[in-house]
Amino acid sequence: MHLLKPIDLDELQQAVEKARNRMDTNVYREQLDILMQSISRGKVRPEKICLATTAGMEFIALDDIVACKADGSYTCFMLQDESMLLVSKHLKEYEILLSEHNFMRVHNSFLINLKKVKKYVKSDGGHLIMSNDMQVNISPRKRDDLIEAMKRL
Repeated sequence: MHLLKPIDLDELQQAVEKARNRMDTNVYREQLDILMQSISRGKVRPEKICLATTAGMEFIALDDIVACKADGSYTCFMLQDESMLLVSKHLKEYEILLSEHNFMRVHNSFLINLKKVKKYVKSDGGHLIMSNDMQVNISPRKRDDLIEAMKRL
């Protein structure tokens, strides 16, 4: 759609709406492409997750996620390269989404990638050292479940 001078308010609103629809369509098309690639490779599980940030959409490989930390109604994704992404969804939503992909809630504030655990330290109630050297506290209620999950991994 093109706008001609003088700009008509209705035409401007239509142009903006059309652009939004195209952007949404492109995002969904990319998500669908990722899903179709996973299915065509015989994999039921997706290899990437789409995260909506303030800057746009980020497509992150699940293996690049070390941990997710609750930050009020936001979730902060800590990545292997030590970068972070802040997403405006609760940690609980990602706990549900990622629980089948070797992620586990080990504390009220932390969801971790079990494949990125480097070390378990028993002292002081117990904590984990992750692959990026980040320290994550473990809830006493979750300790036994964590140990069992690590054995199955």
